[in-house]
Amino acid sequence: MICGRPAVVIGHREGEKNLILFTWDKERKEYIYEYIDKDCGSANVYKFTNHGEDYILSANRETDEVALYRLWL
Repeated sequence: MICGRPAVVIGHREGEKNLILFTWDKERKEYIYEYIDKDCGSANVYKFTNHGEDYILSANRETDEVALYRLWL
């Protein structure tokens, strides 16, 4: 669950190296996707909640960084 919705986060280290959030829109009956980051090459991600806000911590291997993303939908 991210921001109270079922969701999946997918990142890849090849090609465009994007980190993408997918959710299901009940009203439109379709998947919605949003780019969390582009050209980052996430190797591992961890979702956590702090004081009611959702975050993703990502090891962006291809850019040699650790990034923290605050999420809202």
